[in-house]
Amino acid sequence: MDQDRDALGLLRWLTQAAGYWDGHGRTPDALPTGGAPQAARACVADAPPWLRASRLEAELLEAHGAAAAHARRRTRRLRAGGAALLALALVAGLVAWQQKRIGDEREREASARSIASIADSLRTSDPETAALLSVAAWRVAPVGEARAALYGALGQDERKVATNPAGVSTGVYEEHIDTLLDGRTLAVLNEKKSMEVWDLVTGKRTARAELSQEDELPAAPDPTGTVAVQPKRKGVQLIDLVSGKPGRLILEDQGALQLAGMSEKAGLLLVTSYEARQETLLVDGATGRIVLTIPGRDAVALSRDGSTLAYCLPGRPVQLYTVATGQTAQLTNPDAYPTTPCGKEHGLRFSGNGKRLIHMNGRNSTLWDLPSRKSIYEFSAKSVGAVNADASLMAEVTDSQVKLWSDRSSSSAQPLLTFPRPEADGAATGVALAFDADGRRLLSLSRDRQVRYLDLTFGLEDAASTVNVMDAVFAPDARTLVTAGVLGTGRDAEAKIWTTADGRDRALPEVPLRGSTGDADLTDDDGGAVYSRDGRLLAGVVGGNGKLRVTVWDVREGRKRAEISLPKSVFRVDGVEFTPDGKQIVLALPAGATANEPRTVQVWDVASGKRAYEIKEAGAANLAVNRDGTLLFTSAGERIDLATRRVERGVFGPGVIQDLEFSDDGSVLAVSLLQGAVTLWDGSGRRRLGALSSTAGTRGEDFGGRLAGLRFSHDGRTLAALVGESRVQLWDVPARRRLGDPMRGSAGFLRAVAFDSGGRLHVSSSFHPHRVFDLGPANVAKELCRRVGRDLTRAQWEQNVPDLPYRSVC
Repeated sequence: MDQDRDALGLLRWLTQAAGYWDGHGRTPDALPTGGAPQAARACVADAPPWLRASRLEAELLEAHGAAAAHARRRTRRLRAGGAALLALALVAGLVAWQQKRIGDEREREASARSIASIADSLRTSDPETAALLSVAAWRVAPVGEARAALYGALGQDERKVATNPAGVSTGVYEEHIDTLLDGRTLAVLNEKKSMEVWDLVTGKRTARAELSQEDELPAAPDPTGTVAVQPKRKGVQLIDLVSGKPGRLILEDQGALQLAGMSEKAGLLLVTSYEARQETLLVDGATGRIVLTIPGRDAVALSRDGSTLAYCLPGRPVQLYTVATGQTAQLTNPDAYPTTPCGKEHGLRFSGNGKRLIHMNGRNSTLWDLPSRKSIYEFSAKSVGAVNADASLMAEVTDSQVKLWSDRSSSSAQPLLTFPRPEADGAATGVALAFDADGRRLLSLSRDRQVRYLDLTFGLEDAASTVNVMDAVFAPDARTLVTAGVLGTGRDAEAKIWTTADGRDRALPEVPLRGSTGDADLTDDDGGAVYSRDGRLLAGVVGGNGKLRVTVWDVREGRKRAEISLPKSVFRVDGVEFTPDGKQIVLALPAGATANEPRTVQVWDVASGKRAYEIKEAGAANLAVNRDGTLLFTSAGERIDLATRRVERGVFGPGVIQDLEFSDDGSVLAVSLLQGAVTLWDGSGRRRLGALSSTAGTRGEDFGGRLAGLRFSHDGRTLAALVGESRVQLWDVPARRRLGDPMRGSAGFLRAVAFDSGGRLHVSSSFHPHRVFDLGPANVAKELCRRVGRDLTRAQWEQNVPDLPYRSVC
């Protein structure tokens, strides 16, 4: 009894619970709860006979167990349902969050596109704000339009554009335009016949004077902007621009006069007479005394300080008159080329410091060093519109361009830089030019009332270059570069292989020639040498005089790998290309290159040096072999099956082809046309994939018909092409979008372009063998911020980006 006392207690509880359950109709609500039923079940299961449960008690335990099992199943179902509901709620929340994120992202992308569009619209009127908005667009969302805006700002020559601060139209007279006195001072002759002088940096007017309403000839300011000289019907009058008071009238006895020049503060004047005697007078501005009379009305110039007068007499050298001594000398070159005598339509211009003189004869110009009386630079400028203080930089305006020249340049025929001429209307006199104080920018003023600040960075960097690269080609990975031309202080052509990572170079023993008969004719767009696809081998046509050879060099080992001797009858090779495996070389011979043979494609084995086969009536200067080496495409519009030798013509449709280039994976073939378009084809050349947009600039500038040197980035998403003389056009290939206007790659003439594996752009130019650009958008944005030197103001942000809160972009 003592041993089963606990069991007896459970049994007694069980008897009472069973009676209660039975007395209440055995409903589920009458079943006991808690842990006692489970304990009682365990107790009676192993109890001795005298402690076993009665039938009613057993039925209670069975009903309780069934109810407990049912409750457990229900709990599990509720838990499972709750988990499912929770999961559904989480999924719904995640979907809503993703949709909101996508919606927000699309809103940001739309805002970025809108900002980029605004930036493009401001490019010509407000380059600084346009550059900052381009950065803002990229910061908001890195869409393709924002990337294009970044590159558009990076490639822009104008760093700043300022409207005529006087707020009036420029000039009363058809032949007259307001005067840029220097890099910060503008003299305005307005419609009310008053003259105003403005500081372009501060935007403030520094001087003003009323002019006589009866005078027909325009007044002109002195170089300092403090005195104006007004030609009258009889004589000339000096006007103090600072006080606005007119000075004395001089030369009244000389009749009608035209102003030809003056020194600072009108200390000395140059005037020409309309009388029958046709004279040019050097006059003391203070007294009206005639210092010198020069017969005729030919070219004359007076130095800024008034110490020296230069003038022309027909058929004679330029005359130099020293005002202080009254002595005259002639500019002659007894030890050099014959001195060009003066003639009609000649012009003269002093440097700012008066130590150099430019003589312009309408065909070219000669720069003279006056202390030594020697000519130091003859260059192909018909006229010079502006010169800096020491005449190391000179600017010329033509009907379509502004050209920058320098006596430090290695070329006298090619300008350092060219810019599209503002408001190109065929009147070269409609643009005024001036260099700023440090000579890093050139200011141009045209009849559209805009002062444009043109960046001269590339010209200044390359002005002292002693090289004249005539031809260049990059390896496919841009790790090495081969150049040919005058690459040092000597005058003989030479060839070098450069390592682009560190700029080290080594000489090639022979100069590869492009389209040559043996002379150094290295002026075509494609290189006189060509790399194999892996960049290891370099092949070039060398020699001449009936001894042309194709030499193959191992670039990595720096040794000659093979040499193919061409027949003596071959005197010219137009095109050279490796097959993809580097085992064969394809040559394109023009018609007549071998006796009277038609143009021909020849395929040569590198290892044996023997010709494998040839294909008649085919070939052109530019060649492209597909990636498996089965197809050859030519700039004559031919598709050649190298296995069957079958030639298909006109596969790219009408138009003159300039260049062809495959993407790295061979899936896309780019074809550039003389008309300025680039078409894209599949790797077989059968299916046209699309076309890339025009290379015309924002203002419709014509950058020239050249569209060559095609190169894909290694991921195939960007295509670069050489445009005009010194610019590179970039395209987003998948979007078929032009990435900004053609950007300047260097001074001089661009020879080659390539991408490295990191996406950086490498270029080679006539004045600079190698230059590299990091075109990552983050780096471009950083460079634009550095150029502008400030951030977007809140006012500019609210005006152009009203839907987004202000944020710093630089």
